[in-house]
Parts: sequence; C-alpha cells; structure tokens
Amino acid sequence: MWVCVPPVGCAARSRNAQVAERALFLWNNEYIVQQITNFKKTIFPIVFGSLAQNAEGHWNSTVHGLTYNVQKLLMEMDSELYDSEAAAYEAAQAGLAKQEEQKQAQWAAVSAMAA
Repeated sequence: MWVCVPPVGCAARSRNAQVAERALFLWNNEYIVQQITNFKKTIFPIVFGSLAQNAEGHWNSTVHGLTYNVQKLLMEMDSELYDSEAAAYEAAQAGLAKQEEQKQAQWAAVSAMAA
C-alpha cells in the first residue's frame, strides 16, 4: 500500500467523492500544472498510487473520469517517468499479493496444526 503522506494524494484517493473530485480538480489550474511539470520527479511518485487506486476501483464515475484525465495529463508530461512509476506500482502490488499468499499459507499451517 502506498503511504499517504501528502494531503493531495490522500484526498485524491478518498472514498468521499466530493473530496476526491476537489483534489483532482487541482489539475485544471494552469499554475498547479506548471508546478507539477517543474517538480514532476517529486510529484509523480506522490500521486501515482492514489490515481492507480482510483482507476482500479473508485465507486464514483466522475472520480473515474477525472482520474483518467489526470493520468493522461501526466503521461503527456513525461511518458518515461509515468511508465517507470507504473512499473514500480505494479512491482509493489505484486509484492503485496505475495505477502498475502504467505499469510494465507501460514494460517493454513496453523489451522492444520490445531486440528
């Protein structure tokens, strides 16, 4: 799971649709987009996980649309950086899945010993 340190990242992935929408609307501001462009190597890792989680399963269709718009903007800004963040996110997700499998195997072993 991605750490939720920056308020924008936390707000963007909020389950509350209004909070998520407001955070995603920041990318409609030219000044904000200019600053993101200037500091993209710092910003991309902060927001990528939140955007990926929204794209995978936010319940609100408006948040989905805004998320895809922001992802498209980031891809156009720097496709190589976006791809590297996508690869890092996928690797982290695979690691989490492996940890979950290990937990399940350990619980199965405990259950077998208890029986």
